[in-house]
Amino acid sequence: MKHMEVSGSSHDPGTCSDDDCPCGFPGASIPRGEGYMYVSKEVADFRKDCLTEAAARQKIQRMSVQMGGACIIAGSGVFAPILMCEQGARKRGIDLEVAAGDAKHWWQTGQVPVRATPLATAKRRETTAKSSGQENKWWQFWK
Repeated sequence: MKHMEVSGSSHDPGTCSDDDCPCGFPGASIPRGEGYMYVSKEVADFRKDCLTEAAARQKIQRMSVQMGGACIIAGSGVFAPILMCEQGARKRGIDLEVAAGDAKHWWQTGQVPVRATPLATAKRRETTAKSSGQENKWWQFWK
């Protein structure tokens, strides 16, 4: 699996960076090694060909030039993953186990997987199917 560079892993503690989190501004304090890392599908798609932050900045600059020199302003989670507290992770409905593992890996390496964070509902569907002794068919995964 590919990984992207994401700065901030040297901070101690971290801060919840989810603009939609009920913890408010400036965000809940997140002890080193903890928290949840959220990667949206848009971030994964954007960063798949710019794995370093320098490459991501260059891509953003190219986009700005293509748009006639317009300044690109974006909130959290547009060009990079979001470190968040449990409250924010639960609100988004993401798979807490995967997001916590991604955050732990990021704290240690400064790297985050280039793939969207799965939702908790996808995991529940898989667990329910396995516990019922019935595997989903390929056409059932879109439901």
